[in-house]
Amino acid sequence: MNHLKALPEGQLLQLVREGVVLMNQVKLARTFVSRLRGLLGVRSLDEQQGLILAPCREIHMWFMGISIDVVFLKVSSPEAGEWEICSIHSNLPAWKALPVGDRCAQIALEIPAGGAERLGLSRNQRVSFIPHTLKQTSEAHHV
Repeated sequence: MNHLKALPEGQLLQLVREGVVLMNQVKLARTFVSRLRGLLGVRSLDEQQGLILAPCREIHMWFMGISIDVVFLKVSSPEAGEWEICSIHSNLPAWKALPVGDRCAQIALEIPAGGAERLGLSRNQRVSFIPHTLKQTSEAHHV
């Protein structure tokens, strides 16, 4: 998972495409417990908030209180820290019974429902995650 392995649990990241910051409050979930918890208990997401589950090839929506988009990604250029979008699952409803996944994926990015379209994300695009440069606040850790 290239540089994500070196980052601490809970690190805030920015989602970047072609040098443009698309989201600036993406939290990294690397431990078993944080990945299992995911967004359980979250009642809403700001359009700048998201969660990276690393590693992850499949998610579930059981016990979720909100609908989300899920973007599955794989490393495309380890040296450059680039990720390629394998698939996007939009507007997944809370409590969806069946798991959703992608066998090629190494990580999953959970974002607000409709976020993938709003951000112009599409399959095979390349994006990067860079450490957030601002001081982390308790509000930013809400996700």
